[in-house]
Amino acid sequence: MDQRRKTNIGQFGLINRNSNIGNPQYSNLPPTINRFSSNDQSRLANIRNARMSMAPQGFMSNFNSSNSADQGLYSNNSSANLSRVEALRSTPMDRKAYGVGSNNLDTSGYGPSTIIQKKNPRLMTQTPSGNQFKGGNIFETTRRTTLGAGLLNTVSRNSKVVDDPRPIKSKEFMIMAKQKVSEYLTHRRFPKEINLDAHTGRFIEDCFKFLYARLDPFYTFGRKFEDDIYSILKNIKYPYLENLSKSKLRNPASVSSWPEVLAFLVWLTELNLLVDKIENDNMMGGGNESMASNSVRFEDKVFYEYLINAYPIWLNGNDEPAEIEQNLEIQFLQKSQIASDENSKLEAELGELQDELAQLENHKSPLQIEEEQQIALEKDMDLLGAYKKKLELLISKTGEKIEYLDRNNELLESDNKILDQEIENVNAILNEQKISIVEVGQMNSEKMRLSASLDEHQQILAEKQKEVWMKETDIQKFLDTIESVDIKYNESVSQIDFSMISDINAIPTRVPNNLASNDIMASDIRIRVNLNSNDPSQIVQPPLKPELEKNLGKVRELVLFNSNLLSAATFEISEENIKLEDIRHEITEKIDELTKKCDRLQKDAEFLRSTIIEQSKIPSLEINSLENEIQILELSIGDTEQQAKESFVVCKTNLEYIKRTAAQYEDILSRELVDSLDEVLKMQNYVRTRLADSAKIIFMD
Repeated sequence: MDQRRKTNIGQFGLINRNSNIGNPQYSNLPPTINRFSSNDQSRLANIRNARMSMAPQGFMSNFNSSNSADQGLYSNNSSANLSRVEALRSTPMDRKAYGVGSNNLDTSGYGPSTIIQKKNPRLMTQTPSGNQFKGGNIFETTRRTTLGAGLLNTVSRNSKVVDDPRPIKSKEFMIMAKQKVSEYLTHRRFPKEINLDAHTGRFIEDCFKFLYARLDPFYTFGRKFEDDIYSILKNIKYPYLENLSKSKLRNPASVSSWPEVLAFLVWLTELNLLVDKIENDNMMGGGNESMASNSVRFEDKVFYEYLINAYPIWLNGNDEPAEIEQNLEIQFLQKSQIASDENSKLEAELGELQDELAQLENHKSPLQIEEEQQIALEKDMDLLGAYKKKLELLISKTGEKIEYLDRNNELLESDNKILDQEIENVNAILNEQKISIVEVGQMNSEKMRLSASLDEHQQILAEKQKEVWMKETDIQKFLDTIESVDIKYNESVSQIDFSMISDINAIPTRVPNNLASNDIMASDIRIRVNLNSNDPSQIVQPPLKPELEKNLGKVRELVLFNSNLLSAATFEISEENIKLEDIRHEITEKIDELTKKCDRLQKDAEFLRSTIIEQSKIPSLEINSLENEIQILELSIGDTEQQAKESFVVCKTNLEYIKRTAAQYEDILSRELVDSLDEVLKMQNYVRTRLADSAKIIFMD
């Protein structure tokens, strides 16, 4: 049997402890109770009046909920229980005002789950130094009770002065101690603001009272707080009490006193944690068997109290007071109310878990969100790939256009060379100062040819002028388009306008004119006249002497006849020569103009070529940046997929855990609900049976 669960009757020897005979379901009931002598009766009265500090918590912890060691009398979640705790600290005058007297059963000193009730409890306002004797019995004491005789017997009782081995003045220890005390106060819902860095004497006093109230809730502090701390630490066997002095406890917030004060506060916190662990182990150690026998132990304790109060009255032959049965009924009602509250709480927790599970099922999981983002990224990748292909196509078209312009430049250069050759040929012809008769016809034919060539070149010049104007117009349009594309590119990379490249592709390819070359080849064939030659046969090439000699006789007459005509023709030829000279000057001027225009076109072509090259560099840089962005996106997509997989595994694990937890809570709730109903039914049947047995015994006696 647990030593903390022994009743006062067993401790004082009124019941045989080794006796285990009787009803096996209620094995703690003694089979026989001997009649008491007068001394035994006085001892029994003293037992009823004696106070046990651990009895309320010890008995309450055996039948409260197994999920929490703090539910019951001093639950932090119930305002009604807090009002009961405040009632424990009331004065005797307050208790009289609440109707607690000699004729009423005093239950104000205990919580709703307290098993042992006493008619005349010790006054809660008595101090350790009080010397007033209230009378009644020899067991009544004026010293406030502590936990020295209860759970705290595990503390070392060595009376030797021990130096504190903890580095209480080190910074690391003080930070650890503050953190531990703050976490415990926060977990236990300390009613005030917790700030151990800006501690005051009042805060330390409230903190110590709160910590010690967890061990002995019935303790009433006196006026001198330092005396109370010293006596409490001495009673609970604080091992390093010799290091403290009342002078330090008078000003606990000072710099010199704070390390020792923090040391016993963290020691008291650890002691509370140890007591909570022992009580939790006692409640959870029995498992389902302990839960099943919980009602039996409760009924056993209740009827112990009932027998303690009723049996002496029955032995004396007096009538049983009505408040005894009322007290029994109240305790059973309290047990039923506690079970109902626990069921309501568990149902509320189950409802919250079900709501949380429904929310998790309704909302999208992180994996689904990551999958949607992955699909969006894949679409963006496709768009970027299409844009990249478009840029590559435009770059290839730009290279083709550059090659086309290079070919046009080569054609222009060849045309310039042809014009230079023609100019040289004309200059060579005009520089011939001696003209023979044969050359006159040649000059006439050359004149006609030059006239035709001039007309043709004028037409070609007009066409070239038109082409130059068209090219200048196209180049200007292209430059305007480049400026607009640059502006659009700065606004949005995805809206580059390459429409002008298609316009440039529409420019027709120039076909070189070979007519001038044919004319030049025709001008190369001519009759040479060398008047300075001594050999008459070499004057004209090819030689004409044989034919001339045959007809010389005839020609002489004609020459004389036609000499005048020749003079006239010579004058006319000179006039025509002057006209040809004028024409030559005009052609030279036009050729100069064409040369200047060609130079200007070459400059424009060079500028256009450099502009195109510069513009082609920009898309290449953009392509490189886009490739880098694509690589970054691929890496981010890989990381996102890995994170999504990990998140999916974590969410799946959490979901399985929540489902298992919900199923466990549902099973526990159902099992506890069934057990509670069984306990209530057992209590009702047991009360009826006991009342019937008591009535039979009373009537038989």
